This record gives sequence, structure tokens and C-alpha cells, in this order.
Amino acid sequence: MKITLPLFFLFAASQATLAQQPDSLSVPASSFRPGSVVTLPDSMLVRQPVSNPATLLQGTVAGVYVIGNHQPGGLPMVRIRGFRSVTRDNGPIFTLNGMPLLGSDPAIVPVDALQSVSVLKDPAASWRFSAYGNNGVVELSTRQTARPGLHVSAHSYAGISIFSGRRPELLNATEWATLAFSMMRESPYYNNGDYEVRYRELLGNGPSLVIPDYVVPMGAMQGDPRTGLDRYSNNPDDPAFNKTAFKITAANKAGTDWFGAILRNGRVQQHYVNVGYGSKHWKTYAAAHSFEQQGILRFTGYERNGLLFNNDFSFWHNRLRLSQQGLLTKSIRSGLTENNGSENSSVVFQALRALPLFPVYDVAGNYSQAGPYLMPFSNPVYMLARQQDRRLNQTDFAGSLSLELDLLSSLTFRASYGQQRQKTRLNWQAPHGWEVSDPAKPYYAEDTKAEASPRRLAAELNYSLKRKTLTGEVTLGAELFRLQTAESSQTQRLDLGDPISFAGSYSTDALFSSYLHLRLSDRRWAAEASLRRLSLSQFPIDNRSGLLPTLSTVFALRPDLRIRASWGQQTAAYTLGTLTNPMLAPYSSGAQEITFGDKPERVRTLSAGVDYQPGSRLTLSAEAFQAVTRNLTERTTVFWPGNPQTIALSDGRMRNVGLELSAGYQLPVLGNGVLTLNGQVSGYRNRRTHSEYFSRTIGQFDNKPMGALFGNQTDGLIQNAQEAQQATALSRMPVAPGQLRLVDVNNDGQLNLDDRIYIGNPHPDFFFGLQSNLRYRAFEVTIQFQGVVGNNLYDQSRVYTDLMIGYSNGSRRVLSAWSPTNSGSTVPRPSAGYNYYYAPPMSYFVESGSYLQLRDVRVAYRLPKLSFVQFYVQGQNLFYLTRYLGLTPEVRPAQDEQLGRDGGVYPTARTIVAGLRFDW
Repeated sequence: MKITLPLFFLFAASQATLAQQPDSLSVPASSFRPGSVVTLPDSMLVRQPVSNPATLLQGTVAGVYVIGNHQPGGLPMVRIRGFRSVTRDNGPIFTLNGMPLLGSDPAIVPVDALQSVSVLKDPAASWRFSAYGNNGVVELSTRQTARPGLHVSAHSYAGISIFSGRRPELLNATEWATLAFSMMRESPYYNNGDYEVRYRELLGNGPSLVIPDYVVPMGAMQGDPRTGLDRYSNNPDDPAFNKTAFKITAANKAGTDWFGAILRNGRVQQHYVNVGYGSKHWKTYAAAHSFEQQGILRFTGYERNGLLFNNDFSFWHNRLRLSQQGLLTKSIRSGLTENNGSENSSVVFQALRALPLFPVYDVAGNYSQAGPYLMPFSNPVYMLARQQDRRLNQTDFAGSLSLELDLLSSLTFRASYGQQRQKTRLNWQAPHGWEVSDPAKPYYAEDTKAEASPRRLAAELNYSLKRKTLTGEVTLGAELFRLQTAESSQTQRLDLGDPISFAGSYSTDALFSSYLHLRLSDRRWAAEASLRRLSLSQFPIDNRSGLLPTLSTVFALRPDLRIRASWGQQTAAYTLGTLTNPMLAPYSSGAQEITFGDKPERVRTLSAGVDYQPGSRLTLSAEAFQAVTRNLTERTTVFWPGNPQTIALSDGRMRNVGLELSAGYQLPVLGNGVLTLNGQVSGYRNRRTHSEYFSRTIGQFDNKPMGALFGNQTDGLIQNAQEAQQATALSRMPVAPGQLRLVDVNNDGQLNLDDRIYIGNPHPDFFFGLQSNLRYRAFEVTIQFQGVVGNNLYDQSRVYTDLMIGYSNGSRRVLSAWSPTNSGSTVPRPSAGYNYYYAPPMSYFVESGSYLQLRDVRVAYRLPKLSFVQFYVQGQNLFYLTRYLGLTPEVRPAQDEQLGRDGGVYPTARTIVAGLRFDW
């Protein structure tokens, strides 16, 4: 960690907030509750117009690292105190009223329905969920009527979302054609290269560049008989297609802004209304909500509608208490899913590479076509339009019932049952994969249905005893958790008349645990201990059971100073799957194959903290932690020369060490106004230690962070023919002056994967959040910043736009690239050919991912004579300050080991809304 501890404390103190005041943005849980817990107050929850409650954690809780997901309804990457595994997701468990949510995705829960959000960061705090809370727990609780009588409230807002990142600066049509023609003439494959033959047809075979009037037929000029409308065809099954009939497309000599063509301004709106009633023995709360968000990528969006109903009952002089919570939602996700995948599947990536000479539409108004003429380019607008009818319909019911019975004044029986039932269906018909289609029938049909149902049943006895100032509690309980999933799919190639293909799966997993929890507390101290015996159905019987202990304590040295410590062990069930990581595989550039070990991973966590509150306005808090994963399952397909082998071992380790600081301050301003400030700074270091055998085979990659960036080190540019000859001899590929110089690290006289070194760390040195809230008379102003410092990103798009790989469109940086007359340039000469010399990742494309973001600004006004009515305007993701050259420094990975790899993410959206809140 590059930042020093004194600097950490200085930064935290300078951003002090009063974390225990009602209006603060992050509130510690009970002062004498051992373990690390942070609760966001109700006032924070109602301020955020977001589609997924997980977004609320970004920049608001120390130790919680969040990378935003700007796809409508998308789940951001949330990591609590680092990463712990390479074979499964490292995200926390999200629970709704005590019930774990499927996929740990709370998108089904509207933000307005939340009463509280609590983050349990260590085993001592999350001991009730130690069976599956290995990565921390985020507890969501829905609203209930808090006061007697009738209560009605409503909240509506509407607004617009627009692109908020760094807009790419790309070549226009003439600039691209000039550079492409020059590269083609200089290419060593000029006479027989596949690309070169096609581009010679497009840009001319002579010594001079000829920009054609038509790109289809390729290179055609005005008056060419092939461009007559009678020759137009959009049917790939036509025998004359691409022979005497063509998808005629005029060249756009002004240049097509492909990135702008895939964007739009999206509409966002929400409506939430609820009715509550409270009496001595009954409280009820019912709500209806509707949410709609159009994505800023065309044809993408998210809709959600639902009902919420909660009831609390008390009987027998409040000795018997019953509680019921229920949430029913129906949601639709439409359009293409942009998940930072491979460059050929990312529409954003294609928009950066697409040729500006091609227009969006052909002469008949249909989508233009580049491939298969100029593979691998596709029309990015068509990529979105092709999936505009692709809608994932999802219905969720999440409910829970709980009972509490006071058998004696000191003995309480509790029982609870929770269940979520989720049904999804994806039913759509797609046109042809290329930008052509048979008008008589679609190309491909899919109908996929899935159903999942987790259930949780728990029962416990709690005995409490008080002797003078000493209080003790003993809890004995058991829990059964069961997850059933089923999926069926039907697919068919309609253009070929293929029969319907059927596939299906069914699975059942279960865990059972029994536990004992002890708590002792006095006026100055408290201590807790728990022991859980866990059995998992997913492992062989010899490794199916285990014990999970936790210990924690808190001690008040004086009224304003407390110290706390905790230790615990946790594990979690696994989700089988596959991982593709072509960049970071130790020896191969292909896919990695997951093979799971036969032992569950276990994480041991140790933490210690101090809380200091010298007065009623200032609060400071610091906590250090260490989390070590044992039985770490590692897997990869290693391609030894002529002998590929799959390695899977369960004795690796992963270690996370970190520090979290938060501080607060509140002061009166302008007479009767109140200013609340809040700040958090956190950092962690992640190290992965391989098993003994793994270390012997790939020792140079050992003891590095998970997802570490490995590649070839670059050392400036090749300046002359002699250096080019030396590079050609090393790589056995044609190399020219102006190209990047790759370093032969091991001095064996050749450039290959053995020369890869550690070129970047995708984990941040630290991340922070800053919030302020000013209340003055009827006005309220809230401002929130958040940022990340010290992480590295690998910008995969620059490999193409800086080098113009495959004659793709280039960044305007290439206009100042190296040339014999501009040898002082640091920008490499575009080379078009994607050969072995440029195959590995290179340090040249590793950039700083640090940024500062203005996350949220909200200005609200409450009517003086109607204090239950409030108007507000709000802006989110207003701007970034960053040196990263990509679209956005918030690069959410598709998989954890791809952390830091920018393969094309959903663009960041700036959202402006106006809202009305009614509370009576």
C-alpha cells in the first residue's frame, strides 16, 4: 500500500463527519455491539434515484469497494474487504428481511421500500449467516409503519440520462482511408494478405488512394451498373447475393460517428405510493411501485413493477409476536447485455473499431453491412437492433414469516421461514447474425425458462440473564437452507429448417447448521462468541461438515474511547461454472478450465479497531483487518509443449490485509442550519499464494494480487531498420521501425510468453467517499464525491485504435504517431497486422485507473405551509476527473480474475431528475 498510515489519518480527520447524528450518511450500529457493522440511515435511502440498492454502498461505507454498473437494473461489483476466492463470486450476500436473495442481487427491491441497509463486514458481525456470508453480508429491511394511526406517502421522479464519460476522438473517413491505404502499401503481406486484398479492392489497387462512392459493391464508383437499385438484394439465401446482386451501400465520405450512433438519451422515472396503519397490536404497511429506465445504449432498458405488504401482530400482552413480509415484483430487461466481454461481442468495442467510411444504413434504409466483407467488423447499431426484442421477463416473490414467543421473562423462542421464488423466461426470435435477413422468416429462435427457489428455516432459543450491571445471553439454534433450480431451453435455426434442440437441467443443494452463541456485557465492555457446525451437500461426505467459530469484544477505555477486536472463520457454498481469461492465463492464451477441489474454502479473519468521540460533534474510527483464505481452489489448463494438462488443487492461499478509516463532524451554520460532513478512506492489499506444485510450475506469478496484469514490457519505439531486424529475429515476425519495442526479459534470444512480467495491479491503493448535507430552514443540499486511487487498467480498445489492428478505425492520437520525420513521437506507428509480436498484453496499454467522481448533488425544498410536501432536483454521475483514456475508469469486470481489463463496458450515464415527495 503506497499511502502511509499518518497520511491516512490526516486525510480522514480533514474530512470528519459525525457518524452518530441522525442526518449522517453512515451510522455505526449499537455502540456496544462487537464486530464491524455500519448501517445507512433512512435519510440516506430516500435520496438515491437508482435502480439497484447495491449502488447505495458506493462511496458511503468504509471497507466496501464498489465498481458501478450503468446498465439499467445492473448489479454493481461490491467487494467487502477485498477478494477471497478465484473459483466463485466474491460479492457479499444480500439478505431481505433475513432471507438470502438469489444471485446476491437486490435489483428486485425498490429503494423507497427500504427501512435500513446494514453492512456486516466480519464473521463476528455476520455470525448468523456464517454458512454463506464468507464475503460479508448486506442486510436489507423493508419498511413498517412506525407510528399509530393512518399514514400515506408517495414519491415520484422523472428525468433523463445522457452519456457521461470521455467521448472517444476517432479518425474521420478521409483520415482513416489515408492511413489504411498507407499501411496496406507498406504491409509485408501486400500481395497475398487476406485483409490487404480486400482493402485494395476498397481503396484502390493503384499507387494513389481512391475513396470510393460505394462501399458495397466494394470500391464501386458512381455510374457502376452494379449500384443500380435493380441490383439490390438483402437476402443471403439469394443465389445471386454478393455476385450480381448486392446490399448496395453508399460511402459516407464525411465519416460516421459510430459511437454517437449507438447512444441515445434515456428516460428514467419512478412512482412509489404506500399506505400504513398502526395500532397497539397491529401494524401494517402496503406499497405499490413502478420503475422504468431506458438505457443510453439504443434498445436497452429495464422495467420493474411490484407490490409490498408487511404486517406485525402482537398478542397475549405482547408475549407473542408475529411478523410477515412479502414483496412481489415483475421486471423486464430488454436489449443486448454489455458485460465487458470479448472485443468481438462488445458493441462498445465494435463502435470504436468500426470503419467511418461505412454508413449506418444502406441505400434501401436497411442496416449497412461490413462483414463478411471486412471481418471482424460488424455494424454496432445493428448489433443492438438485432436484440431489441430480446426481453428477459422475470417474476419474483420474496417473503418471510417470523414468530417470537416469550416462554418466560428471560426465555424466548424464535422461529422464521423465508422463501424466494423466481421465474424467468427469455423468448425471442432473432434476424440473421449479419446485417442481412430473409424477410420471410427469422434466423434463430430461443425459448428459455428457468425457475429457482431458495428456502430458509431457522429456530432458536434465547436465554437472557441480568445480575446488577452484568448482562448475559445464550442462543441455541438450527438452520436449514435449501436451493432448487431448474432450467429448460428450446433453440432452433429457422433458416435451415433444423429441428428444435432441447436442453434442460435440475439441481438441489442444501446446507444444515446448528449453532451456539454467547454474549456477556457490562457497562464498559461486551464480549461475544459463537460456534456453528455446518454441513454442505456439495462436497464429498468426508469434507462435508466443519466447525465455524467466532470471537469478538469491545472495551471502553473511557467514555469517549473504545477499542474492539474480533476473530472468526467462515466458509461458503460454491457455484459451478467456467471462466475465460485469455489475458491472464499463466501459460495459455486460450480459455481456462475450472475443476473444483474436494474441500471447501475457509476464511479466517482477524480485525481490531478504535472509536473516538471527544464531544457531541466529532467522531473518528479506525479498523485494521486480515483475512486469509485456506484450501484455495486453483485451476487452469496449462499448455506444456505438446502436452496440455489441467491442474486443479485445493491447498492454495489468498491473503487480504487492510485499513479502514471514517470520521465525522456536524456543526450549526447560519443560525438554525446544520451542516453534516462525512468521510471514509479504505485500502487493502491482496496477495495470492499458490499451492506448492503450482508455485514450482509458475513461480514467477506467485504472491501477486488476484487478477494481476501480466504481459510484455515495452521499452519505447523501434527507431531504425537495424533495431527492426533485431526485433524480427527475436519474434520471428516482420517488425518495422516505429513499432513498440518488446523486452526479451530472460535474454534467451526470443520473444514469447516466457518473457511476460507483472505489469500492473488492478486493485486500488485506497478508495474514499466524501459526503456533505446542509439543512437550512426549508432547504436541503446534499453533495457526494467518491473516488479510487492507485489501480491499473488495461485498455484493450487502445490495442486496436492506437495500432489500427486489422485496419480498424484509429484514435486521433495516431495522427501524431512515429514516422521517419517524427521520430520523437511516443505514439507507435499503426501497423494493422495483429501478429505474434503484438499478441501478448503489453505494458504500453496499462494506465492509471484513479479518478474522482461527483457522485450525487441534490437540492430539495419543503413547502413552508405544507411541510409534508417536498420538491427536489438531483444529478448523479455528473463528472469524472481522471487521466484514464478509456470511456470510463469504472470498469466492472465480467469475472473477478478479469479485474482491471477494459474489454468494453456499458457507458456511464449522467442522470438528471426532478422529483416530488409527499409524506402525510
